[in-house]
Amino acid sequence: MLIILWLPFHVLGDSLAAQRERYQAIKQAWDANDNHRVASLMPTLTEYPLYPYLAYRRLTQDLNTISGAQVETFIKQYPHFPLNQKLSTLFVNQLAQRKEWHSLLAFSPSPPRPIIARCNYYTSFAPIKKRSIFKFNSA
Repeated sequence: MLIILWLPFHVLGDSLAAQRERYQAIKQAWDANDNHRVASLMPTLTEYPLYPYLAYRRLTQDLNTISGAQVETFIKQYPHFPLNQKLSTLFVNQLAQRKEWHSLLAFSPSPPRPIIARCNYYTSFAPIKKRSIFKFNSA
């Protein structure tokens, strides 16, 4: 009996109710800034239907440090997730805030639909063009 208690939750094939409880526990841990608890519970819910919302929350909380590859991986992994467009928009705006113009254009090669993200997209051309003009004139 003790062996069963030490098995990871996902190995036990636990009930939806147990997963739901852990989902709520993660949300409470996040609200309490208990990142250690969040990190320990997240892997136990990868098969839970609402797991993409947890992964989304993690990404959006780390927007200032994540890469375009991480956002693209999430979108490919959960192609029908309803907040994918919002995630892309948030990331484009974060790249603009960081002034990572090349990264913004690499992540969003065409103009995004939301107005602020679209403005940031077009703004990203100015520093790049300005630098290329200076390089051209100094040659």
